[in-house]
Amino acid sequence: MKSMPRRIHCALSISVLTFSILFAFTACKKDPHPTEPPAKGSLVTESGNCYPYSIHGNFYNGVKATDSDYVEIFVQVTSPGTYKVTTDQQKGVSFSASGVFRDTGLATVHLKATGMFTEHTFADFTTSFDSTSCMFRVPIHDSAALSIADNTWEFTAGGHFYHGTVFGVALLLPGGDDPTAYYGSMQGYSDTSLTINIGYSVYDTVNACFRPTSGGVNIAHNSFDFTTSRFSTDPPVHFAANYKTEAVGAVVNIMPCSDVMTFNGTVLDGNNNVIPITNARLRCSNVRQDYLH
Repeated sequence: MKSMPRRIHCALSISVLTFSILFAFTACKKDPHPTEPPAKGSLVTESGNCYPYSIHGNFYNGVKATDSDYVEIFVQVTSPGTYKVTTDQQKGVSFSASGVFRDTGLATVHLKATGMFTEHTFADFTTSFDSTSCMFRVPIHDSAALSIADNTWEFTAGGHFYHGTVFGVALLLPGGDDPTAYYGSMQGYSDTSLTINIGYSVYDTVNACFRPTSGGVNIAHNSFDFTTSRFSTDPPVHFAANYKTEAVGAVVNIMPCSDVMTFNGTVLDGNNNVIPITNARLRCSNVRQDYLH
């Protein structure tokens, strides 16, 4: 049997030696990303109370949250390491955060939302870490508020579109069945055109977000009234809905429990004709408030 040529034998020897050195170097090289142990800690103080939380940004129904929308919570870290804080799912959304706690002590965690809220009220989430759990509440804003300017109102009646600004809110004291009144003016005018009265009873929990202008004198405080500006050159218009107009079928259902108050139904015009009212919305905040006695 012929022997292998010397230069080929040397080439193989060098290749084996190079591979052995590379393997030995790789085996001895330290892992730059060692696996961190799970962190330990608590969402609860030593006295047994949950740490405070804060809501950053705004959450809307049907709209995905952005990076600036999150819930900030505190964790008392007793042992550093990797962490994952999660919540249950409520109304289509859950919150979570993950990372590494590098040190012990009180740390902040930003919980980001996954999903979209299915309704606009509020949602209570239970968050868990290690063996502790706490709860936080997220207010859910009405996404309709994104399409109507603040301190404005609008509705369609009799085939005409009316809109304007909200300039004041009157709260009649003390509480009970006393009404809250919203005052607005037509676009381009300053005199009062729109007045909506809503009676809030401390005993009425079932109909808290449903206020019809019907039902007799017991809810006479609920009313809708609109009169075009006296300075307008258009023919004057007057729409009304209250317990007196119920007999002729003029009833407006007012939904005040939202960022945007909505109302719909029928109104009575100045000639006693029943006119449908549609696409009616009102949004206001930071307007003048008068407290009447």
